[in-house]
Amino acid sequence: MRRRRAFAIAVLTACLLTPAAASANGGKGNYARPNPGRTTPQRRTTRRRIQTNYKLNGQAFEGQFGWNPGDAKRMLQVEVHHPALPGGKDLVPTHLFKNPQKDGAREPTIIPAHDDLGQIQFANTARSGRKHTLVRGDAELAKHLKPGEFGFLIHQRQANQEYAGGKVDMTAGGGFNKELTKLWDTHISIPVGVRRKTSTGNKKAGVITLNMPQGYPGGDFGAGRFGLYEGGQWAYGNLTLVKPKFPSYIGKSQKRAFAKNMRTMLAGFNAVANFPGDYNGGDPLTVKTPAEVRNAVAMMIKGVAGTSAEQAESRRFFQDSNNQIYCAELAYTAMSAALHAPLNDKTVRELGISSDTWSRFKREIGKHNSGQESAFTSKNSAENEMIKHMQIGVSPRNLKAAHEYAPENLRAAESKKMAFGPMTAADIIANALAVQFPRSKWGEQVGSRVQADAWSGMKAGIMSQLQGSGNRSQMTPEQAGQVQQLLDGVGQVIAANHGTYDNFRAAIKPLLDRARALPGLQFVPPHMFHLQAMSKDRTWTSQGLLGLEYGGTVVNAKLLDKVVTSQEVPAGE
Repeated sequence: MRRRRAFAIAVLTACLLTPAAASANGGKGNYARPNPGRTTPQRRTTRRRIQTNYKLNGQAFEGQFGWNPGDAKRMLQVEVHHPALPGGKDLVPTHLFKNPQKDGAREPTIIPAHDDLGQIQFANTARSGRKHTLVRGDAELAKHLKPGEFGFLIHQRQANQEYAGGKVDMTAGGGFNKELTKLWDTHISIPVGVRRKTSTGNKKAGVITLNMPQGYPGGDFGAGRFGLYEGGQWAYGNLTLVKPKFPSYIGKSQKRAFAKNMRTMLAGFNAVANFPGDYNGGDPLTVKTPAEVRNAVAMMIKGVAGTSAEQAESRRFFQDSNNQIYCAELAYTAMSAALHAPLNDKTVRELGISSDTWSRFKREIGKHNSGQESAFTSKNSAENEMIKHMQIGVSPRNLKAAHEYAPENLRAAESKKMAFGPMTAADIIANALAVQFPRSKWGEQVGSRVQADAWSGMKAGIMSQLQGSGNRSQMTPEQAGQVQQLLDGVGQVIAANHGTYDNFRAAIKPLLDRARALPGLQFVPPHMFHLQAMSKDRTWTSQGLLGLEYGGTVVNAKLLDKVVTSQEVPAGE
């Protein structure tokens, strides 16, 4: 009996899967193998599949955010109210992504997480009323980000004025906060899969996050630092995980090398960068061209391992208001740097870095990977000590810049691209309108009216974002006049009935092209990652080197029911 009971426990443990994990195995999951001591394959015709599902507990969600969406899918949609809509309202999938693991269906893959490193409980299970536990706050997310893998977490604020109750009320028209132009996506964290020691000394797979500023939310999953809470208050009901996709011309070995280079760039820039203290979404980009990227990489290397004079030079560079880096910009800068500047001897010589400084940089990497204090941790250890768990390294000596692997006819164009193409003011508005007020779905007669009303509030918000704050305006008076004229033109196109959506897109394209040509007025807001992951069925394509795909929706475990189901399946599957 003891042997049979042990076998049953092992089967249950091995077969608990998230829906995404089951899909990754062709939808079959990890099945228990027949026990030769109990039966033979010929006699065994069926066996039981155990699968774990996570469902939103609407009552728990309502207790934190004041409204009950009922299920996770509704939590990721917004109900738009406007008198022009049939019935006065429509449900819009603003935060639902096509799931590559589920044949393109817009069904969320739920990944439970929590701010605590210790064991916590899910909400009551719907089927049995039993309590289930999550062993560690990052345990499930670690199944989606294996050690060395990374992605981007888009923080979507649930506790807000405009989306309260999961709806946007347009019946009065206009008056929108500028956050509406950013889809209420307020922060980008960079989660990285790691192996770290537990309290018992064993190594377990886990996830850390890197952020700008370094102390927000703190890089680990302990004591409120994951970002699900802020100042003891719930701010986020969910976060969206998206993962990078390399160009098709990058092979497997290059992908591994670039991924290591990306982790090193993340650690380096995270250590030396400064967050803009008066950030309001209008901070200028530090780098907009590959040449500027390479210069920033040189400054990062000097900041980590340079002489006293070089470190002072690096500090001046990153403290300059034009070179400070905000949350989404950290990801944009580090990814672009990794693709254009492999950290090997050849590249570093071209950057003008001395052999002594480069040798010290490599020694700092060695200390970091061996668990010793290094510049990568000492420069931000008070803010994010968990970075010590992330393995980094130099690039193979034969690794070239990413565009050099492209077919010859594409190489010149690829060499000018950043990891992600920045957005202009007109891009931000046009795409925020497209996601929240889908003209293509509603048609020109209705869509033009709804978008025109939304535009009236968005326009003021985007001008505020463009102009920065205090004395840190991005625009000269001449540029401000150009942008105002351009936005007026965009508004006229939006308000007009063009007969078909294709005609509307054709009419607005010249204005968007003009906006992209304006010097300096470029942004990488958090919701750019959101739009990029939706690019196949939305309007935004970043024209960058990297793509993004949906990886799952991270939800606080205390808002979820853990439901274990089983069914008989053919043994041959």
